[in-house]
Amino acid sequence: VADRTNYFQDESEDRQTLGRYVVGYLEDVVVHCKQYKNDLQASAMMAVVAAPIQLIQPLLAGIPPMMQMIFQLGRGYLSLAHRGMDALEHWQDKLSSDQLKPMFHQVLPLFDPYLRNAGILIDEESEEEIKMSKNQKKRAKRVAEATQLSQ
Repeated sequence: VADRTNYFQDESEDRQTLGRYVVGYLEDVVVHCKQYKNDLQASAMMAVVAAPIQLIQPLLAGIPPMMQMIFQLGRGYLSLAHRGMDALEHWQDKLSSDQLKPMFHQVLPLFDPYLRNAGILIDEESEEEIKMSKNQKKRAKRVAEATQLSQ
């Protein structure tokens, strides 16, 4: 919402002060993110990538290690990886390539496991269809076994 309304681009002193406080908080989250565990770590990283672009810009130098963690942990928690991808796409639209180049050099190699894994490209509906077809195969196998036993 803050991005769409350009909330932090306003010149008012209150908004600028709030922006500085939030940037300080996000900076602490980025720095201490490695110390967090499990859901707290995932939530903290999601909060950072969801922050408005005006608040992310001052933090760009420290964000690559956190983005690396997002894509490493994202192998087991796909919604985290999706949020990381969404953030990179959003930042790419709003920031210059010079600002993002150092991050891309560190983060892009981590996409290799995702690109090699065809399962990541399957949407939820396809996953359900696959699960259903596996269950149907199991049932057909059981019916065939039961038929053989009864003969």
